[in-house]
Amino acid sequence: MKGMHLLRRFLGGSAALALVAGTIVAGGTTVHAVTLPATTSGVVYSAGYWALGNGTATYTSSSSWVQVCAPGQTSPCAGHLSGVTQLGNAAYANEAALTSTGNVYTWGYNYNGALGTNDPTTGDSATSPVEVCAPGSSAYPCTSYLSNVTQIAQAGDLGTTAALTSNGSVYVWGEGAYGDLGNGTANYINPLPVQVCAVGQASAPCSAYLTGVTQIVAGCDTFYALTSTGSVVSWGYNGYGELGDGVTGGRASIPVQVSIPNGVTITRIAAAGGRCGSSGTGYALSTTGHVYAWGYNADGELGNGVTTNSNVPVEVQGVGGTGYLSGVTDIAGGSYEGLAVSNGNVYTWGSMTNEGGSPSTTSILGNNAPLPGGTNAQPTPVEVCASGQTAYPCTGFLSGIVSVAGDQYTENAYAIDGTGHVFAWGGNDSFGELGDGTSGAGHALGYATVPLEMVDPSGTGYLHGVSGIGTAYGTVFALVSQYTTTTALTSSVTSPASTAGAITLTATVNNGAAPSGTVTFKEGATTLGTVTLGSSNTVTYTIPANTYTPGTYSFTASYSGDTANSASTSSALSLQLAYPITIGVSANPTSTTFGSSVTLTTTVSA
Repeated sequence: MKGMHLLRRFLGGSAALALVAGTIVAGGTTVHAVTLPATTSGVVYSAGYWALGNGTATYTSSSSWVQVCAPGQTSPCAGHLSGVTQLGNAAYANEAALTSTGNVYTWGYNYNGALGTNDPTTGDSATSPVEVCAPGSSAYPCTSYLSNVTQIAQAGDLGTTAALTSNGSVYVWGEGAYGDLGNGTANYINPLPVQVCAVGQASAPCSAYLTGVTQIVAGCDTFYALTSTGSVVSWGYNGYGELGDGVTGGRASIPVQVSIPNGVTITRIAAAGGRCGSSGTGYALSTTGHVYAWGYNADGELGNGVTTNSNVPVEVQGVGGTGYLSGVTDIAGGSYEGLAVSNGNVYTWGSMTNEGGSPSTTSILGNNAPLPGGTNAQPTPVEVCASGQTAYPCTGFLSGIVSVAGDQYTENAYAIDGTGHVFAWGGNDSFGELGDGTSGAGHALGYATVPLEMVDPSGTGYLHGVSGIGTAYGTVFALVSQYTTTTALTSSVTSPASTAGAITLTATVNNGAAPSGTVTFKEGATTLGTVTLGSSNTVTYTIPANTYTPGTYSFTASYSGDTANSASTSSALSLQLAYPITIGVSANPTSTTFGSSVTLTTTVSA
């Protein structure tokens, strides 16, 4: 069992990721439909321990959400990473992010060149994002960068990352001692991307390279690639048959073909692997909605009713071992667990306990089941309960789910519904990895046996608009697809206006999703006041009478943004102000007879 295995390298680990609508699953194609805005800007929030990416020291922890900074920023950051479309399924203590421009940014520890920046000092860390260099870069800092990337995937251990480019090629950087690079070498330190070889190449340097790839994923030290023909290839560590080619033991530094059953076409792949050298499982989803698995199985990770390893794919059974799991639309792997979505419900199988033993007497698979003792393996799928369930068996179950993710280090699992809300459960919430905040039930216990809903960074309500989850050692990352707002500013007066009258400025935040936060009104560079948005997307600020002397003034309104809505500033509103004018008329004399002259005097004053 997993608790008895020795770690091949200290603190190895990785995590899986799932994304939804309009974004790419880590090692996945565009899938499913989440109700998100058409125009978005992806930003990243983190909580937990290490690699927060918010400009603080690497060992800093935060059980509340903090936002990942823009490249080169230090705390407190003046800008934040944006335009993100995918997060990596993280490694030991670093994370990666893909942007809409096709560039890749990394942060955290640089063990063995994991950041891909050609930094000659391996072991250094980046507290905010740095950009990954182009293959063959000779300088540090780099002058050219990896581009045209459409997907990323991260293996566990001390950090190896793969990038799929728009032409179907794959590049890898970081640790490569177990064939992780796929280029025929086993170099331990690789600070620059190298291209993965084609299946069948004899040795490095390769004369042909892997092409036609549509999806990439990673386990601990094993990578998988799905091709446009529906076949799967793999490379890296193979201690438990996780390469899936009918061989157990050793490693492959050049891709091999996974032995998918005849007549089965694969549309999606995933991987699990809790400790490098101690586990490793591959998963594949077929066009018919069935799931196949291979590799490590001591805790029931294959879902086929037994706990023996398999070096070729076997089919995952149905709930209770009846028939086979069907109608599946998404899959993911955790530390020692498999996950699947079918008809909006979530099913999981594998280990019921934490590495080295559960912190409670209840399963961490999300179904609130008491531990049976003995192996504590669940070799067939069980359904995940709804949030708030306290009984076993549960009377309510998660529904409306479109995507799942597994943490390959802390044995946590995540499910995203069609509105971008996230539910989390599993064996470790010590540093807030389940996203339930400092006062959350899971954080108080250090684990959650049924799903908890992730809270909003503001501390009020729940996180929404999430399009992906990533994890690193002790850290969770939420990719939020923000609505791109605009702010309009109007005035109660028009030019020219009197300085003696009050002026009411009205700011309206448009294109947002129930925007919260504040609006700051300014005249030039001078702040007039800040107003909190209530239930409406409109706020006002009144400038008292006689505030200004005559002249032309420029006013703006700036919306702060919130988790789901981007910040925005209105166009400048120009107002010409003047002293009020009074006109008086007098007559001399004030009374006279008909036919007499009268002098009228008009007085204009300001």
